[in-house]
Amino acid sequence: MQEVTLRDVLASLDSVLSWSYLDRPEDMAIRGIGTTPEKIKKMFLYVCKRPINERGVDLVKVAIRNGAVAIVTDRPIDARVPVIYC
Repeated sequence: MQEVTLRDVLASLDSVLSWSYLDRPEDMAIRGIGTTPEKIKKMFLYVCKRPINERGVDLVKVAIRNGAVAIVTDRPIDARVPVIYC
């Protein structure tokens, strides 16, 4: 996958669905996108397909440990990376 910025990803999401974000969009590089925390690598965007409950939060933590630089989820959560919720 070609490297893009988080700002680019957010711009493309804007045309497809309604979203909000907790942190300001960054010009950080995104090297890939994944939906399974175990497959997340350094500089990936993690899209959490599960509703954020206790299990969903655990999945987000695993994704961040594995290198996720931002998270897409269904609601705001407390994380040390930008969280885009839609």
